[in-house]
Amino acid sequence: MVFDGIKKPYKHSVYRVLSLFVIVFAERLTSDLLKVVKTDAINERGMRTIEDGSMGLISGFDFNTNGKLGSTLFAAYSNNFDRVTGEATVNIPSFSPSVRIAAPAGTTHFKLVTGASELDFVNETSTFENDETAILPYDSADTGIANSSDIDHPISI
Repeated sequence: MVFDGIKKPYKHSVYRVLSLFVIVFAERLTSDLLKVVKTDAINERGMRTIEDGSMGLISGFDFNTNGKLGSTLFAAYSNNFDRVTGEATVNIPSFSPSVRIAAPAGTTHFKLVTGASELDFVNETSTFENDETAILPYDSADTGIANSSDIDHPISI
């Protein structure tokens, strides 16, 4: 992020807010990952690892606590991740945006963004890919979105 146009006192306030957000987010994620580590039944206490724990415990983790998907998008959707091919797919049947998206008054357009990440805890590496729809009119009768392959292509990791 570039804050060159922000006057100095405000720039420091913005950085403090961003820093606080990162700390709170990191604490939430760390807490949930520790729960995963505690489910590792293979290794002894003190030697437990994330990869041998139950990763299902973080399924549905909301990265944005102030704008959770379930309180913003009320359209049915499904997701799938094929571990063999590395392909992540999000399927979203066509829906009426003004009925199925909780948006601020005056909203005219929106877009949907999907993302998938592969985390290798042993080698401490990761990859991330995302895809998005075009900017769509909020007042249209139907989105016409069938699945993420209509966005551009399924995300492959």
